[in-house]
Amino acid sequence: MHRTLVISSILFLALTLALATAAAAELQVSVTLTGDIDEILAVLARLRDLGFTDAQIPANDGQQTDAPIEMHSITVGSLDEAPAQDAAPDSAADPQPDAAPEPAPDPAPLLALATPTLTPGTAQPGDAIHIAVAVTDAERRIDTLAVRIDTPDPIVTDLYDTGGQGDAIAGDGVWSRTVTLPPELPAGEYPIVVTAYDRDGAPLQAGAPDDPEGLLQTRVALSVEP
Repeated sequence: MHRTLVISSILFLALTLALATAAAAELQVSVTLTGDIDEILAVLARLRDLGFTDAQIPANDGQQTDAPIEMHSITVGSLDEAPAQDAAPDSAADPQPDAAPEPAPDPAPLLALATPTLTPGTAQPGDAIHIAVAVTDAERRIDTLAVRIDTPDPIVTDLYDTGGQGDAIAGDGVWSRTVTLPPELPAGEYPIVVTAYDRDGAPLQAGAPDDPEGLLQTRVALSVEP
């Protein structure tokens, strides 16, 4: 009620000053009332009590002039907030679906053999080829890496990580060796299979998907040109 009295008093002062400055010319005063319907009705009733409904306002020449209040529209809302124009869409009303969480990375293997690397990649009969395999062996279960080259007369030997017998650096986790191919070896592709063994000479098991026996093995093909 106090806010209604303050608003209506301000309107009364503004209307009185505006109408009092008009001489014979017409004067229109536009006032916008924004608020709850009960508050607007209370303000209009207050203005009526103050004499601004069909009121007779004295002009400068002593004549009476009508100054009715005409109500064109009513806006219902809070007096503390202006009517929203082109309000932006409420993003909270239409929440975006949460993105699917990324799958957790696979844990690092404790025991694994990388694919062998051959230098050179393509050999000729009688060439010396360097075979290297990167090894993951966190529990130091591997004692021997045996390599088999399935030539007509198979070549079977071991790889090392001792810095000797063709291995470059001792203890770097890369087992390697240099193997010389037979000079009469026919051209073609020959499988190379590397198998890991423990201290007892038993092949280690890894359950590798590409090995039906589940052995800890790795493979590559050797290409021999004429």
